[in-house]
Amino acid sequence: MNYSFNRKLIFEPKQKLNYNKRELGIVNPWNKMFYNKWIEDQASVEGAENAYNMTKNALHEPELINYVKKMIQNHGENESPLERIQWDIENYI
Repeated sequence: MNYSFNRKLIFEPKQKLNYNKRELGIVNPWNKMFYNKWIEDQASVEGAENAYNMTKNALHEPELINYVKKMIQNHGENESPLERIQWDIENYI
């Protein structure tokens, strides 16, 4: 048996990897439990004092913003989703 390997083929990428979750069909189903866990993670380690900066992380989660929009509409409140997220991070105890 001949076990010679072509080194050129080993180091060439086979295809361009696509990590866009929406195109792959992987959608994070946000609910109250996931939202509270996300708020807890953002508020930990002095995150509540930097709530504005922590809220910017929500811009990377479009499904989170959509969930907060639905949550605001159900309660009849008049605020933007980012404001609501920032206030929840500030008020986390």
